[in-house]
Amino acid sequence: MQVHGIIHHIGGVQQPTDNFSKREFILQTEATTQWPQFIRMECQNKKIELLDKVKEGDNVSVDFNLQGRLDRNKENVAYNTLSAWKIEKV
Repeated sequence: MQVHGIIHHIGGVQQPTDNFSKREFILQTEATTQWPQFIRMECQNKKIELLDKVKEGDNVSVDFNLQGRLDRNKENVAYNTLSAWKIEKV
């Protein structure tokens, strides 16, 4: 999947486990409309370095995977992640 927008915020690196790290960012889409959208996305592991090539305010194209999983401890609870694997300035 692909989405275009403006980098609104880039967070710091988080490392929840020894072999998994992530870095979240917020992408603003529909910036010129009355109702802009702010979408939280993340880069995982080696893809974190993609965010070193962009800065807040950059207009970008983001290719990402939509990932989802069920909570093992709670019935009928699901979590979604938008995992970016390519970020290019437009």
